[in-house]
Amino acid sequence: MGQKNRNNVRFTSIKNTLIDMIISEGRKETSEIIFKKSLKTIQKGVFKRTKSFLRLFVINSIPLILLKNKNSSIQIPYFLNSKYRTKYSIKHIVKILRAQKHKSFYLKLSDEIIDLSKKKGSVFEFKNERHKNSFLKKKTAHYRWF
Repeated sequence: MGQKNRNNVRFTSIKNTLIDMIISEGRKETSEIIFKKSLKTIQKGVFKRTKSFLRLFVINSIPLILLKNKNSSIQIPYFLNSKYRTKYSIKHIVKILRAQKHKSFYLKLSDEIIDLSKKKGSVFEFKNERHKNSFLKKKTAHYRWF
């Protein structure tokens, strides 16, 4: 019983952070509608159990390392804490989806969720590139206390 409740909390925390990041101009109802529409399109097309699908989506998009600019020429890799990883990944996903202008937002979100669960898509490629760049810039990590 405890494990089932803990998994449900994870889903609700993912859902709440995604809704909070989608909000534009202070309209939480519209962001909830966008989230529900995207889950419905996933249920109709690909996968019936959207809670586990959404967890896969977040797990495949979570970065472990963040690059911060020390100066204009030096980037330092930072390890992200576990509580900031999901927020940072969802924030980055929404930022990428807002940059694309060819579809409505719920269709873009559902397509990206499907792609990330299959380990494809622009966000997954960006995560891999970020990890490669951080390993290349590992020599500057001594500027920060770990």
